[in-house]
Amino acid sequence: MSIEIVPLNAQWRDWAVAYIIESWGASKLVSHGRIYQAEDLPGFVALDGGQPAGLLTYFIDGPDCEIITLNAKVAGKGVGSKLTSTCVAAMKAEGVSRIWLLTTNDNINAMRFYQLRGFDMKAIHHNAVLEARKIKPEIAAIGHYGIPVNHEIEFEMIL
Repeated sequence: MSIEIVPLNAQWRDWAVAYIIESWGASKLVSHGRIYQAEDLPGFVALDGGQPAGLLTYFIDGPDCEIITLNAKVAGKGVGSKLTSTCVAAMKAEGVSRIWLLTTNDNINAMRFYQLRGFDMKAIHHNAVLEARKIKPEIAAIGHYGIPVNHEIEFEMIL
């Protein structure tokens, strides 16, 4: 697998929005009570042989960058790692001082992934997903491994 990372631009925007809808259930994304629209987010696309293999979207707010979505079409092939390292390098170049993200309490694989890439668990937001579900009812009540999805786990990397 030869992965190339490119900025999310007009060429890939329609694919990215469709991929977010496929992966996240809607183009509306909710993170700690804040609403984002997939079509408005900057990001990076992973290409394998010129075909999309993954996507990372983010939002910069002052000195902080929040990773909003990270998905790879095939796990375990380095797509997520390459997208994440590209984002970290780009944010350092932008002068961002912190990258952070949220995952849910059921997403054991994400917790492992981010910790192995230098992110630290910052906080647990108890019952935050219950509140988010009021804004975005598409959020599943039961997640990975049959675990009820109730809490947001915040990770950060200080740059």
